[in-house]
Formats: sequence, structure tokens, C-alpha cells
Amino acid sequence: MGTDELTLVVSDLHIGADPELDDFYSDAEFADFLAYHAARAPRVHLVINGDMLDFLQIDPRGARRVERDEGSPLWLSEDEAVEALEQAVSRHRVFFDALSAFARADGHRVSILRGNHDMEIAMPRVRQRLRALLGDPPALAFPEDAIFDEAAGVYIEHGAQYDPVNASHDLRDPFLDRARRRLEAPVGSVLVKVFWNRVEREFPHVDKIRPMSDSVSSLLVQRPTYLFLRFDYFVDLAWGIARSSAAGFLRLLPRGDGPPPTEPADPRALGQRLARPGGVGKWASLIVLTFVAYLVMRGALIWDQPGMREARALHLLALMFRDFALGVGASLGTILVARLARHVLRPVAGLALLRTALYRLLVAGAAGLFFWAVVKMFWIPIVGLLVFYVLLDAARTVSPAATDEQLGIPQEPEVRAALRLLKHDRVRTVIFGHTHVPLEIDLPSGRRYLNSGTWVKVVDLRNARTAPSELNTYVAIRGGVAELMSWRGTEPARRFGSPTAVPQLVSATG
Repeated sequence: MGTDELTLVVSDLHIGADPELDDFYSDAEFADFLAYHAARAPRVHLVINGDMLDFLQIDPRGARRVERDEGSPLWLSEDEAVEALEQAVSRHRVFFDALSAFARADGHRVSILRGNHDMEIAMPRVRQRLRALLGDPPALAFPEDAIFDEAAGVYIEHGAQYDPVNASHDLRDPFLDRARRRLEAPVGSVLVKVFWNRVEREFPHVDKIRPMSDSVSSLLVQRPTYLFLRFDYFVDLAWGIARSSAAGFLRLLPRGDGPPPTEPADPRALGQRLARPGGVGKWASLIVLTFVAYLVMRGALIWDQPGMREARALHLLALMFRDFALGVGASLGTILVARLARHVLRPVAGLALLRTALYRLLVAGAAGLFFWAVVKMFWIPIVGLLVFYVLLDAARTVSPAATDEQLGIPQEPEVRAALRLLKHDRVRTVIFGHTHVPLEIDLPSGRRYLNSGTWVKVVDLRNARTAPSELNTYVAIRGGVAELMSWRGTEPARRFGSPTAVPQLVSATG
């Protein structure tokens, strides 16, 4: 990143192929963006910092899955990933033509990093096909995990590795099997493929709201019956997470020809240590241990009842789990009956409405059985959680919580990781994407953290009053100095907001 080279960092374009799920509508704007900067600098380095393509929302297996209201496949073969790429290129010809012309021009280079939505770029044939579709530019690179420029002290990474819901075990080698044909499917990927892709067809806004908890609450406010009438979505999600977790054991098998270890002094080695794969498993283990403790307590209460100490252990377990097992079993059985009935009635013409109504009524019945079993079994911890939530909400109403900046304790794991990376003696600037929230933080030491935001339309409810409401944000770096910018056709290359100075963050991150 020399003084005569302009580096542009964009991320989270989320280019798709399905008209109902595709979130990128800035093809012409991006072409103008490239042309504008190419005309103003002799050398330009474009860094696409992850999630350029949204393989999680492209299903190359056809529209039959949509017609049957099924989730997307958890794993794409290499052939299917290449087909998904070609579908996206076909839908966004203006974008890829502009990127191809830019990449093949003298003095230009392009680096495409992987994000959690386009991990398929790790597949050799996908990279080869993408290179061919862009006209085989000589200065096109696919860094394995991050970009670190020693002279400028700039560290660029997508940032999903610090999000436990979306982190891979090794970003340089995100494959499960020894043949490296099946990619990892973190919980976040399963959630998108099995659940959100189906929900977004009914609620196009649902993945555009930040924080995500507010998108879920808005869904339930608009459609209070969703938990019951779409209960099969949650069953599929649980099954998908179970399949993904079971497939994860493939990583335990011996494997060779892996990536060489990173030098300990390299900031990328620190980034690898800060990654948070398996964080969801830790949360799940904590929940399981909590309920095991609750069951032990219930067992102890039954044990103290007259005559129970002489009873056999199986009788005690039957008393505890009989209703719960019957309720959950009946719920899953009802889902199976509903799907069998829908499959049998599908070929019958003129019964579409009746088939859908019958299916959804059976699904609602299955949801009722499930929730009855859970509440009957775990009503004490459920009541405890509701009381805790009410008290917490009341406390916030009486005394609104201070902002993260006032507390000096950033809550987002990506920010925490960035501030740890900035303690490395060779790093002066850290740039992430992933969160879709443009951010710029100046530290007293002169070091900086920037999030390049997204080119997708997003409403951040946390910063609706204070943050500028702009689209198409990016980071421009010249001479080692990075600035957060916003591309607007009527006023291009506009400075985005102003940096946030947070001295407390230095001591807060340890």
C-alpha cells in the first residue's frame, strides 16, 4: 500500500441469484464507483472483504424446493457451487463486467477474501471459474484468511471468525473431510439455509434489521401465530443443526496437506488465536447442564416422596419423563403425518388450498403438543426466565442503560477482537466487515478500527438517531491512512460521519 496506490475495501455485497432473496441492487452504482476511482489514481487495489457472493441464498437444485416449502441444502458440491456462481453472474452481468474491466486494467489489482456467506470460494473449481468469468486478470488474488500490509500496518479480514455463530475452525482450511469436498456449516449458515431463506420470502425485511433480535420480534408482532403455523421450520432447523454438528466430527479424522502454520510474530497468527469456533457449543453445553441440574433437583424431590426410595430407577425416570416424552414424540409424529399427507395430496389438482390448510393445522397441533410438554416439564425455569426478563426490562425503563462507549466495554465480539489485534506492535489499522454496521474508532495511541459496512440496504435501530443513514460504505486507504467513506452517485466519495474516539476501550480489552 504505497503512497501512489489507492486501496479500496468493500465488503458484504451479498450478490445472489434468487429474485426473492437477492439483496444487491447496486450494480450500476458499483460500476460508477470503480470508474470514478480508476480515473483518479494510477494504481488502485480493490479488496472485496468477504461475502461478495451469497452462496447461502442460492439453491442450484431448482425451484421445486421452494414450491415444496423446503430449506436449501446444507452442503453444495463443487459442481453445484460453480452452477450457483454462474447463476449469480448471469443475474448481475453489469457488476461482473465492470469488475472484469477494472481487474484487467494496467495498474489495478483485486483481492477477494472469503466471508461466511461465500466460503465456497475455497473450492478450487469455483476460484478457477470465477477467474475465467472475470477474463483471467493477472492481478487477481484469493487470500486464504486475511491481508496484512507490513509497511502500512493495515490488517484486513472479514471478521466472521470472531462471531461464534458463524466462525469456521480454520478459515484457511474450512473443509470437513480429508478430500476437501464438503465445507463446514456453522450454526449461522444452517440458520440461513433452513430457516431465514424460507422466512424472507414472506418477510423481505427480516434480514435487513439490526440488531437481529429486533427483526425476530418484528416478525412475531406482525404474525403472532408464526411459532405455531411455521413450527415445522423450527423442527427442520433443529435437525439441520444436529446434522451439521454430527458432520463436524469429520474434522477429528487425520488429514494431511493442510496449510502451513503461520509465523507466531505474524498478526494473522494472533487473529487465528482470537477466533471463536465452537462458541455455540459452549452455550448449548451450559443450557444442557442447567436443565440436567434441574432434572436432578426434580428427581431428588420425587425420591423423598413416600415409597419412592424403594422404587426402581426406571420407574423414577418414567415418572419424570413420561408426559414429556409422550408430548414431544406425539409432536414429531404429527409433523411426519402432516408431511406424508401433503405428499399424498400434492398430485391431486384443485386441492392446493385444502392441502395447505390441512398441513398448517396439523403443524399447529404439533406445536401445541410440543409446547405443552416443554411447559409441563420445565415450567419452573421458564417462569424464572420470564421473571428475570421482566425485572431487567423494568430496570432499563427506570434507568436507561448507558451506551457501550460510555461504559468503555464493547459488546460486539468483532470489536473486541479488533482492539486486541491493535495491541500487536506491527498493526496500526484493523478493517473488518461482516456486521453490516459501518464504524470507525480512533484510539489515543493513534491506531484505528474501521468496519467497512455493506452495500445492502440495512436499518440499524441501535443508531437510528445518531449515525448517518447512508448506503454503499467502504474504506479508502492512501499512504497508510484509512478513512470510512460513502459512495453516492450525486456526491461521490463522501466522507462517512466522523470517527468515534473511545479512550476507555484501551483498558477494557485487557
